[in-house]
Amino acid sequence: MKQTSVRRNLFISVVALLTVLFALPASAKTALDKYAGKTIKTTTRDTIRIVCDKGAKVDKDAAKISGKAIQSVDFFTVPGASKPTLFIYPEKIGTGTVTLKYKYKGKTTSYKLKIKVTKYVCPVKSIAFGKYKYLSKESTLFATKGYTLTYMLLDGVTKKYSGKFTVTPKSGWKVKKIIKETAAGKKSKVKNKSKVKVNGQTIFHITMENKKTKETSEVLYTYYGSLGA
Repeated sequence: MKQTSVRRNLFISVVALLTVLFALPASAKTALDKYAGKTIKTTTRDTIRIVCDKGAKVDKDAAKISGKAIQSVDFFTVPGASKPTLFIYPEKIGTGTVTLKYKYKGKTTSYKLKIKVTKYVCPVKSIAFGKYKYLSKESTLFATKGYTLTYMLLDGVTKKYSGKFTVTPKSGWKVKKIIKETAAGKKSKVKNKSKVKVNGQTIFHITMENKKTKETSEVLYTYYGSLGA
């Protein structure tokens, strides 16, 4: 009888302990957790963009930057998006850190992000759209805050055009995805080496991926169709 009582009391104690443990608030995981203890790699041309948790807040003015490789930090929700984005703008080749406080679900977590900036190398060898072909050496850099990308320009052609759209990567790179965007903002996926139709100004967002490091780089190809044609 005494042994049964001991077992019953032990069972009650275990249940009570488990109840307390499960009642404790679990620490919320955040979008920045996967970068903890790792180095984020980018180039002198590519802005780091980290999509954060919905409702999260970061005081960008309180963020501390060390090292000359990083220019500045920004945090805002891109128009049309449901989640905010953390932007880290590179300055020059080198390493640096960004220390910030991330507020999410009532909890504030401090993060120290390690950044490595290397020299930018265009990942595209050439882009061909039908009879029009452009090489990477003919590309230009179009720079605005948070949006510095390689542009392959094509101008003075007809408004309506169709042709095979082919992106040829440089050695060590591959095409990850291609998104076609019209002047009205309508977006659709495009398969590399497939036939594509355009009607007026169209931007192709080409995301390239390094086969070895898995880092990505975006190239924009813009078709400027003559509105009078």
